[in-house]
Amino acid sequence: MATETTSAETDKPATSGGSMLVRNLILVAILSLFAFSIYFLTRPKDTPFTRAVRQIQQNKAASAIPVLEAMIREHPDNSEAYPWLAQAYLATQRYAEGRTALDTSLRLKLPAKHLFPVVESYAEFYIQRGDFDEAEKLYLSSNRMGQPKYFDKERGKMYLAWADSEVSRGMFKDAIHHLQLADSLADGLEDNLRSTIPHKLASCYRRLAAISEVEENDDKEAIKLLEKSLSVSDEPLTRMALAAIYTRLGKTQKAIENYEAVS
Repeated sequence: MATETTSAETDKPATSGGSMLVRNLILVAILSLFAFSIYFLTRPKDTPFTRAVRQIQQNKAASAIPVLEAMIREHPDNSEAYPWLAQAYLATQRYAEGRTALDTSLRLKLPAKHLFPVVESYAEFYIQRGDFDEAEKLYLSSNRMGQPKYFDKERGKMYLAWADSEVSRGMFKDAIHHLQLADSLADGLEDNLRSTIPHKLASCYRRLAAISEVEENDDKEAIKLLEKSLSVSDEPLTRMALAAIYTRLGKTQKAIENYEAVS
């Protein structure tokens, strides 16, 4: 009798454990089916527009263009299609048509977040061509959408690149103008870029001062420019240049003051 009781008691936990496992598996299956149903019912529907967007993102813009063009012909007020069409035209080097599509997007006053990628793409295209004027016009047009600070960071970078280009061509006054514009947008720039602006401005003022001193024999203007250089960034090169002019002019005390500022 004792043996039979022990055997029956041993079977009960096994049966109970098996039932619990089955119930858990059924519960997991039900939850998985429920989750899949929610995903299936709520996922975005695949449409000709979403397929065209995906083609552009996969560098297949040529295939997307006919679809987007047809959508716009049938629904000219479909503002969502214009930025993507502009992007596709740019990718296929149809620049004039692309700019028309982009300008239409701007006139329709789409939210800045929808326009940001295509505006950036066109601005970068213009910058690479050295057409900074056109890039600036595009940014300024974009700013009129009601979110003027949305593009400030990239516009600041553009002004820095513009100034660098002008410095390389000896256009120091123009470079100063664009560096000052970059400085007005400096709050949106990364620290490593923001910190370069005073040094670049100081350098431009020094180079203009050198032209005034050596080529134009205008010491007064050279001193004025060097003082402006100091006002944006007090640097040894500027102090030494000032000290040299004052020494030549016989203004010993002013020369000493600048030499001491360096030492």
